[in-house]
Parts: sequence; C-alpha cells; structure tokens
Amino acid sequence: MDLVPDSVVDENKLLQLAYPFYESFKGIFVGLTPSVECRVSTRNTLMKLHDTVIFVVIGHELGFLYEALHTKVAVIRRKFSFVVRFICSSFIVVSSALLFFSVKKSSNKFDIGLTYALLIGAMVLDYVSFIQLISSDWPVAALKGIDCLRKIFPAVTCHPRQRWSESMSQYDLISYCLKDDERPVWLYKLADFLHAREILNKIQILLFSSSVNVTLEKVTLILDWLREKFPTELPVNSEARPIRRRRYSTGVFTSEYLRAYKKKELSFRIYREPLLGFESRETEWAELFLRTHLVIEMFFFLTFKKGDERLLKAIMNLKHLSNYAFSLILTQPGMISSMLGDAWNEIFRDTCDELKRFFLENKIADYYEACKKLLQKYCSYSEHPSALAVTRSGSKSVLADACEEAVSLFDDVGAEESLRDFVILFLLRASRSCTPMVHAEQLSKGGEFLTFIWLLQTHFGIIPGAQDIVAGVRRRD
Repeated sequence: MDLVPDSVVDENKLLQLAYPFYESFKGIFVGLTPSVECRVSTRNTLMKLHDTVIFVVIGHELGFLYEALHTKVAVIRRKFSFVVRFICSSFIVVSSALLFFSVKKSSNKFDIGLTYALLIGAMVLDYVSFIQLISSDWPVAALKGIDCLRKIFPAVTCHPRQRWSESMSQYDLISYCLKDDERPVWLYKLADFLHAREILNKIQILLFSSSVNVTLEKVTLILDWLREKFPTELPVNSEARPIRRRRYSTGVFTSEYLRAYKKKELSFRIYREPLLGFESRETEWAELFLRTHLVIEMFFFLTFKKGDERLLKAIMNLKHLSNYAFSLILTQPGMISSMLGDAWNEIFRDTCDELKRFFLENKIADYYEACKKLLQKYCSYSEHPSALAVTRSGSKSVLADACEEAVSLFDDVGAEESLRDFVILFLLRASRSCTPMVHAEQLSKGGEFLTFIWLLQTHFGIIPGAQDIVAGVRRRD
C-alpha cells in the first residue's frame, strides 16, 4: 500500500499497515527478535509517516497483539473453524426445518414453543457472532479486497472503535504524602497486625489516583525525541551485523559525567548524547528518577505561578509522563522496580518521611501550598549550607536537592528539554527492563501505555541487537 504521510488517512488503510507490523513483531512477546531486514524496513517506514498515523497504527497493532493473547481470535480465524461454524449453523437450520414439518396438533404447545424459542435464540446468537467476526479488525486487515465488505456492511466495517485504553494512571509523590495524613490510624494499625499493610497501601493509591488520556501530544514528545537521537534512515539491504560496544559508547551519561555527578560538581541536567546503552547502578536510577519527579512537580508550580501558557502546557505533558511512571512503581512494582532495585526503597522511604514531617509541622493540606512552602524552606538553605548539611546527615532523601534544582532550572533556557530527555529515557528503559511476559499480561495490570512505548521503540530499532545494528551501519558510513 502507498504510505500517506498525511494526518487524515482511511481507517482501513491504517489497519492494513498495522497488520504486517503485527505479523512481523508478534514474536517479541515470547522473546523472539525479528530479522534485520524487517527491523530496518519498519524503522524506515515509520520515519516517513505523520505522528498521527504512527499513533493510530501502533495502537491498532497493540489491539491485534492483546486480542491474539487474551481472546480466541487466533482459533476463530482458522479455515477449520469456519468449516465447523458452517456445519453448526446448518444443524440449527435443519433442526428448525425438521421441527416445523414434524409438529402435530396433538403435541404439547408449551414444549413446542420452548423448542422454537431455543432454536431462534441459537440462530440469533450465531448471526450476532458472525457479524462480530466480519466487523472485527482482522478480516479488514488481512483481506486486500475489502471494497466488497464496505459495500455490503458499510456501517460495520468502517465504524471507529477503541482498541486499547488510551489512558495512563496518575499519582505524584507530594499528593501521596499529603493523603497519608488523612488516613485513619486505627485502620493501619489493624493492617500491620494482620500483615496486610501492602494491600491497604494499594487500595489507598487506587482510591486517590486518577488517569489522563494518552494524547497525540504526549506520543509526539517521544517520537520527536527518537527522531532527534536517531534521525537517519538505514539501507534495507544493509549487511550490518550486531557488534559489541563499550559500556558508555551509547550511554546517556558519559563516564566523565558520572564522575562529576558523584562529586556533586555537576547538576543532574541530562547530557545530550546518543542514548539507551547506559547500564547505571540501581542507586543512580532511583535517585535520579525521584529527584526528577520532584523537580517536575516544583517546576510545574513555578510555571503555573508565572502564567506562561506555552511552557505550562509542555510541562504538563512531562508531569503526566512522570506521574505515570511513579504510579506504576507504586501499583505494579514488578514492572519498573526491577530497574530501580533495593536502592529505591531506602531513597523513597527517606524522602517520604521528610515530606510528611514537613507537612505535619506546617499543617499543609493543599498541593500548591505544599510546593510553595517547600521551595521557600529549601531554597533558603542556599544561604546557610551548614543547616542543609544537618538536614541531609544520615538520610538519602532527595527533597532538598530537587527543590534547589527546580529553582536553578527555572531560569535555564534548556530546562524543559533536559527534563524531557530524562523522563522519556526513563520510560524507554523501564519498558525494556520488563520481560516480554510482563507486557503480555492482562490490561488491568496497568502497564498498557508502557507496552505502547515498548512497541514504539522496538519499531524504531531500539531493542537488544537492533540498536547495535543501527550503530554498525553508522560506523561503516
């Protein structure tokens, strides 16, 4: 089919574009890697498409994958299944005809009426299931000549539908600590006695969390980032081979940056280099994420106070992505915590304790008031370093560093880009740290958008092996 880089494309053409992607990449859920030619061809295809088209196509592919994993569509689409369906439908029709011609006047009317009702119900259910089958995405995507289906079932084959949730859960650290003061003490004491504290915490998160729609703007952030870091197309017939690269050669942090960061000679601003090969220690990922998460919260408050609508809209999208990652860490530890490790628990606990003490001492119950008071307190430490040293002693809390960083970044022209780089990098690495079986779990687990990101970067060639191929082609050039 012709690739249309426009934002308005026929729905059936998008399905026909998504179906080959599904056929090529469905093996990644069981750990299989597509061929080099397939990965390069898919990447070059996406580089030519409009962001709207990519958003819809990957969403269609995600729908195909989840239906194949969690429904019987793979069985229903087989030729043998169609034969069995035809035989069963024929039996229902033949049974109805035999009943009609064999009924006698002396027969029990109740039994006859009940039998007719059962047969009619069976025919209706069979008809409805057939309509559902032909109106699904599968025949439209698999069949090239779908014009006849459009003429026969125009309303059935072309109506829009939601193929995945297109939403992401939201929770932030400040709200988490503010809501903690509202909980009944006796209930948590009972939960501790019954060893059910974790269950109660999850219930609290589910009650006070929210969700936002996955909009095109948020996906465009990731797409622009991928195009910026990997802008060139690759030859489809490339003879590149996977090559082993040194640890920091494709890392987001250089070794010099890491040394400066550990010595506190450099802020956490993201070093703009080729990405995703960095294998940081758990402590660095845990500390950097929590600091960045708090910085975005403070940065959002400062932007809101300033009234810059353009910057506020951009920071709002980053805030949604950061809150989504934080929500997954709390509700689905198996998805991201494997990347953070045990270091996360200690850093998170110390930061939460410091926040709760601060809110309790100052009697704060409002989000914006909390951000205002936090910035006032911790920014005053810049004039009294000794007081800050006392606050930090024996604690791994990142609250003070985050407040200082938010204020210093607010006047930085490249602050928005730095925050964007880290949040997107973290989500990409988090999606890669999950095993394929985690991505294949039910939608209720909460990681659907993370799987969307995983598919997106996979199609851009950023998977173990595929990125090395990209690097190999570049090195030859």
